[in-house]
This record gives sequence, structure tokens and C-alpha cells, in this order.
Amino acid sequence: MQVLRSSDYPWHTRQMAGLQIHYGGDLSEIEKIVATLHPETPPDASRLKAVLLTTANSFGLIVEAPGYTLAITDCVASYPLFHATTPADGGTESATPLLSPSARAIARCLPTLERNDLSLLELSMQGYVSGNRTLYHQLRQLRAAEWALWLPTEATPRIQRYFHFFPESFRSDSEETLLEELAAITDRSIDRLITYADGRQIALPLSGGLDSRILICKLVERGYPNLTSYTYGPPNNSEAPIARQVAETLNVPWRMVGQDAAGSRDFYWSQERRRFWDYADGLSRIPGIQGMHPLALLKEQGVVSEEAVIVNGQSGDFTSGGHISKALMPESAPTLATTIDALVAKHCALWEHLNTPENHARIHQAIIATLEEVVPNVAEASLPHHIPPGLFEYWEWQERQTKLVVRNQTIYSALGYDWHLPLWDFEAVRFWRDIPLPLKYGQSLYRTYLHRYDYKQLFSGIPNKELLRWPGLSILAIPMARMVGLVAGQEAKGRFYRQARYFGHYSNLFRAYDFREFSRLSRHARNAFSLQARTWCLENGITDAPLFEGIEHHPSERTTPLKAR
Repeated sequence: MQVLRSSDYPWHTRQMAGLQIHYGGDLSEIEKIVATLHPETPPDASRLKAVLLTTANSFGLIVEAPGYTLAITDCVASYPLFHATTPADGGTESATPLLSPSARAIARCLPTLERNDLSLLELSMQGYVSGNRTLYHQLRQLRAAEWALWLPTEATPRIQRYFHFFPESFRSDSEETLLEELAAITDRSIDRLITYADGRQIALPLSGGLDSRILICKLVERGYPNLTSYTYGPPNNSEAPIARQVAETLNVPWRMVGQDAAGSRDFYWSQERRRFWDYADGLSRIPGIQGMHPLALLKEQGVVSEEAVIVNGQSGDFTSGGHISKALMPESAPTLATTIDALVAKHCALWEHLNTPENHARIHQAIIATLEEVVPNVAEASLPHHIPPGLFEYWEWQERQTKLVVRNQTIYSALGYDWHLPLWDFEAVRFWRDIPLPLKYGQSLYRTYLHRYDYKQLFSGIPNKELLRWPGLSILAIPMARMVGLVAGQEAKGRFYRQARYFGHYSNLFRAYDFREFSRLSRHARNAFSLQARTWCLENGITDAPLFEGIEHHPSERTTPLKAR
């Protein structure tokens, strides 16, 4: 086994109990796990699972022992790990397993890389690759809540999951009991954050929503002495006034980082952003960049200290049930087909021209392969009405949340910051998994808890407003679109709105592209992330990706091929 480390990634190495340990995240969790291990004897699966289920904070772990190598991810794989095996040459060189937090470091060690066509289709349609695959057949990733064990006598690792976000049964406790438990779990997760931060500055990206609001309220209530907050986005965006009011009510320093078109464009086409994509893509995802440039500016200005811990509100909306639609509730009689259709419509439609029967059939099969991990032979099974919502959440947890949302913490790591995810605290995740659907639908239990808590009237006095998509003068897009609809019909109105997005809430992302290029692509692209997926492929020399079928590469699109390296 060869462990490939890189100083660019937030991992540490130390000797512990006769073992060579590489880890990221909370050292107290690592010490708890390592205490159950022996240098010569591979870990007992049941004992290892039992201790992993007692962890709470984020971590990633590699253990090098004389008798084995072990790699473990936390419940959202917040510290990604990748593995492969170099082929034997038939002579003196034997196959060598490779393990690393860097997918590209492993790719450089492999003599050949064969691209996986299904992975490339998924990357084009959803922005990330499902299962344990990457863009290349030879390279694999560890999934959330998983461990891999390499033994000297075996060519392939033994891989086992210790947790799934899929309810085996629902809680039967009263709502009052659950509310009391949620309050206690939330307080414990904040206490763990405070212990972890240990007096360092905690910097909170503060939106207009509920999740970042509960975190900053709890930290103030607990008396944490070193807080700052900030909001970013285009000038006059609708989240900033809410965030400012929250921060002022709590007497926490707050800064608005406005992102104009020119500054956003310069950053987007900079070498800094390109290096970050190489650093964070894991050869399996399009890294999000929203929030990176604002934080870099705050670091440069000294507003956010270099020792700060960044704490955001991801992903309270998911765990508390915010992603469950009415179509998945029992009264709608959901089926496997409607569940998969809901997943595809919500998460697998970055480019409209890729929504073909052939592509959908391949994506459907990939989704079924994921769902069969918790319901064997799911395509042939007769599913009770409470199962499809669980399948929806299971896929959302394993694929989108862990691979797209949570891995955006790499923004902080790339800038040299430590970070913490209180709303992905494993104790809270296990609690939310088993909450009955009526209490999760519409985030019912969560919102009841927040309104009862209502610290300084910040949950009743400031409702969670709908995000206004047209800040400042761009609000004129609404009456203009209505006029277009009256004169030319609803289809023309829809086309107008697509073009007007260039000036709306996400203008800082769309305006990285000149208007001519944006206009050419916007009728096919679902959002700015669609355009970023296209740019990633161009910069990596993948011009035969599915997203180019029907939309040819135009000379106006900037490309500087950055091959996998």
C-alpha cells in the first residue's frame, strides 16, 4: 500500500498507539477510533462500527499498520478519499494499492486512464458522479460513512458501510418529546463546535435563511467571545438586509462583500480559480466556487483571521426534510418511478438538450443501482408508501449532499482555513433520519423548534422570506416579462426570463461570461452551474462530453486545456 499525501490538503500525520495515522478534522474523534485498533490485527468489524456510530464531528482517517491499512470517512465524507491499484507488470513489480485525499495525485501514478462514459454523462447532467466511481474506471472514491480495509494477502480492499441515511423504522415518540430531544441535540452540537474552535475566531457566512441564523444565535446565547459574520452576492441582493438585521440584533460584527460583474469575471477566469478546480474536483465533480472570492477578500483585509474556523449552515434544510416534495408523501401514493422522476427533474437536468429518453434510461439505472443498496431488487419490489421518500432522501444524501454540497468546504481548505459543520453533526443526522414524514414535510418539526426557541425574536420577527431573484433595478424584469408574455405568448416570456437572469440574483455568476456567449447557451442551461460544468470540461480537454452534443464549442468560449494531472 502506498499512501500519497499532499501538504495542500488539511491532513495531519502522527504516530499513535503503534500506528501511523493520517487524519483530517476533529482529533478527539480520531483518538476514539484509534483506541479500538491494534497494530498487528485487523479491526473487528462489529467493534469498529459500534465506535464509529458514537462519533459526532467531521473527520477523515487513514491508518497504516504492520498488518493492514484502513481508511474511513465520516457520515458525509467531508474529507474525501480516493483509491486505485497500479497494475502488475508481470515481472518483479506487483500490483500496488494507492490511497490519497487527492484524486489527481493517484491519477498521475497510473500508467493508463480509461474514461467512464456513464460518469461523464452524470457529470454533464448533474455535475457529479454517483456511487464509488470517478471519471476513470481505474480510480474510485470512498463514499460517506464507509471504511476500506486493505490486507497484505488480498488484491482488493474490503469495503463496508456503517450508516445509511435511510430509516429502518420511524420514531413513535410524541412531538413534544422529539422537540425536547432536538433542542438538546442542537445544544450539544454547538457545545462540540465551541470545544473544537477553542477560542479561535468563528466566521459565519450569514444568509437570509434559517440555518445560519440558528447557528449564530446559539453561539451568541452560549457567550462565544470571538465571532464575526459576512454576506456576499450581487449588490442590493435580498439576503443582505436580513443578515444585517440578525447580526445587529446579536451585536456581532457583519460585513457585506458585494460582487460586481467585473470582479467576479476576473476571479472566474483567473489561475487561482483554475488551480482550485484541480484541487477540489476529485476527478468526479464540478467544484462550487460561490463564496470563495469573497472570503479571500476578507482574509486579505484581515476581517477573517488566518486562524478562524468557518461555520456555515449546510445542510439543515436537507436533514430536517426540506427536500421532500408533496408528490412523495403517502397520500400521493408515490412509487419507485415517481421517486426517480423527482430525482432526475430536480438534480439531473443541468442541460435541457440532454433530457433524452436514452440519457434518462442510463441515469435511471445508475439511480436504481444506488437505491438497491438499501432495498435489494428495488425495481421488482412492492414498496409501501413510506419507502419512496426514504429512497429519495437516501440518494440525495449519498450523492448530491456529500459530493456536491458538503465538499464545498474545500473552498475553506484551499484558502488555508479550518471549518466545522454543526448541522451535519452525526448525532443530529441520526436523529433526523428516523423522524416520521409528517414532521419532516415542510420542515414542520424544525420550524416548530425554531419558533419556540425564537432567540431575541429572530425567528418570529424576521420570517424566512422567499429569496427575491431580481435585486435593485433588475426588478424591472418582472413587468417587462409580463408585457412580453401579453404580446408574444408564454414561451417568449420564458425566453425573456432566461436572458434576464444575466442581471438577476446570480448575475455575479452568469456575468463571468460575456452576454453573447451567455445568450447562446442560456436557452439550454438550467443555471450558472451548468455553464461551469461546460467550462470545466473545456479546461480539461474533454470536448466530446455529452453536453457538447447539439451545442458546438464556439470560438468565443475561453479554453486552456488543463489535462488531468
